[in-house]
Amino acid sequence: MIKNKFILILFFLIFSFVLGYSFDLQNISSGADILYNISIVGAVENPGVYRILPETRLSEVFKQANLKNIQSKEAEKNVEKEPKNLLESTETIILPSNQENILKPSLRKIVLKRDSELINVDLSLFFLNGDNSNNPYLRDGDVIIVSAKNECVSISGAVNKPGIIEILPKNKLSDVIEFAYGLKPNAYLDKIEIYRKNNNNGKISYLTADFNEIINNYNSPENIEIECYDKIVVRNNPNLKEDDFINIMGEVKFPGNYIILKGKTTLLDILEISGGLLENSDLELAFIERKNPFQKVDPEFERLKEKSNEFTKVEKEYLKSSWRYDTSKIKVDFKKLWFDKDKNEDIILKKNDLIYIPDKAITVTVNGHVKNPGQFTFVPNQTISYYLDKANGFSWNVDKRRIRLIKAKTGEWTKPLDDEIVNLGDVIFIPERQEIDYWKITKEVFGVLTGIATLAVLIQNLSK
Repeated sequence: MIKNKFILILFFLIFSFVLGYSFDLQNISSGADILYNISIVGAVENPGVYRILPETRLSEVFKQANLKNIQSKEAEKNVEKEPKNLLESTETIILPSNQENILKPSLRKIVLKRDSELINVDLSLFFLNGDNSNNPYLRDGDVIIVSAKNECVSISGAVNKPGIIEILPKNKLSDVIEFAYGLKPNAYLDKIEIYRKNNNNGKISYLTADFNEIINNYNSPENIEIECYDKIVVRNNPNLKEDDFINIMGEVKFPGNYIILKGKTTLLDILEISGGLLENSDLELAFIERKNPFQKVDPEFERLKEKSNEFTKVEKEYLKSSWRYDTSKIKVDFKKLWFDKDKNEDIILKKNDLIYIPDKAITVTVNGHVKNPGQFTFVPNQTISYYLDKANGFSWNVDKRRIRLIKAKTGEWTKPLDDEIVNLGDVIFIPERQEIDYWKITKEVFGVLTGIATLAVLIQNLSK
């Protein structure tokens, strides 16, 4: 009997323990009643008391307290009562909606008050390098005290994030550069400049630091301690400028863009680097084009362009000469340079130069008033008459006195002789005879004669 009672009591105890353990597991797994109360105060948008889940870090509460979504009681009504993620605000100080001068929160001067302990936290270091010691887990009853942000040091130049940096006491030059996300590859390390204003007399002090000495030694004397209102300037390394490119087009083995060394790379260097000239290249018509952004404008040429067709003979010649003369083209004898390696024809290339090597022209162009204008196969040692025959001769109303031969090599307009040899690529231009306005001529002659007669009568009257 006693044995049966003992077994019954033991069974009851085991059953109670198992039932209670299961109930506790269910509560723990649901997390329904396990929330911490923490407080955040100071220079934040929404100071107050927050209920958080365990294993919530400081950065999450800091972000929630600085959201600008609680500006009025009306806005607070729209906030869900159940936490969607980790946080639920149960009590919040509501800032007036018309408040303008809200202080910026400092990420670097956060104090975590835990019981009687004060823990300094630099949340910026966590965001900079993921240092979790500056983003601790929060505990029930923690108080987060946020100071106002004091941005007082500027850094500019060859850093990844120039701007205003918040510093702490005893911060050094390398600390500020770290918060500017480091130096750019083209930063000039030999001399980083620091401008410091003396608060007593207003004078500016000029300090420099050799960052090469700081890279491997944080405690180097070159790692100057930074003061509020210092201005740090990191210059670009003058020896590490952007690459200069030129372009070579046409009849070379490998046309395209090439990097040049400033003041060193020559035209012959690029002709050789690009694989050399192809058999079909025409070196007589090859050229280098160099655009000068500071090139002076010819005011006379611009004036004549805007003028009507009524030009004087001299003005016409000036206008034609200006059109032919392209100041962007550099004259080089490519034949002497390539075949004879004549250094007198070699030039130093500059950024954005264009080298163009055309293919050999195999035609001569006959343009204007002929029966069959167009391009005709070039035949060596042939004259203008040969190509005019190919074009089936003149059409009607041709002004043979004004036939011009336009030289392919120079662009010069010449008045050709009957037996003049036409070269490869030349253009023969046949103009139309200008219509004669006989009525206009008659009126002008009559006007002149009338003037002469009037003058004669006047002279006769004066001689009486």
